[in-house]
Amino acid sequence: MQTCCNIYQFSDGEHQLNEILGSLLMVEEDGCLFLLDEPDTHFNPKWRAKLIKLFNYLSAKKLNRQNLPEVVRKHEILLTTHSPYVVSDSEKMDVYLFRRTKEGANIKNPEPQTYGASIGFLNEEIFGRDNSISEYSNFDLETLKSSVQTLQDIEDAREKLFDFGESIEKFDALRFLREKQQELESKK
Repeated sequence: MQTCCNIYQFSDGEHQLNEILGSLLMVEEDGCLFLLDEPDTHFNPKWRAKLIKLFNYLSAKKLNRQNLPEVVRKHEILLTTHSPYVVSDSEKMDVYLFRRTKEGANIKNPEPQTYGASIGFLNEEIFGRDNSISEYSNFDLETLKSSVQTLQDIEDAREKLFDFGESIEKFDALRFLREKQQELESKK
């Protein structure tokens, strides 16, 4: 006989989700403080994007007609994360940035509103990541752009760009090639 759900076959993310949700459901008393250190570590982006909504739903004592929390338990959830998805579901007054300094640590709320902000914006503003692609592929794009000296180089570079997926960086590289082509053609 085969079982429908073998806990030993769960992924790390599935185990983590069950533990977190089980803890939130198990403790129903008001006044509880849940401290969660990167609860989304093993989650895929889809689960990360739903985490805060799920926490709010599980905190509900009563749901309204739209199946949204109407009355919630009086407890707090404090979590750490490196996920822009989680930050995007949080008001800036509920987000604290910790920056290491020579004196210790600097703790402050972010300047821009985080609730509903795009992942790309938050990656840049909160996490200091100004590229939307990985370092390796970005290095290849930058190398490709710096190798352009002639009109033939531009054609070769455009051909190589077919190997890259869609990204802002690829779009910028195409714009760079167009501008470089105009520059080279104007010198003829």
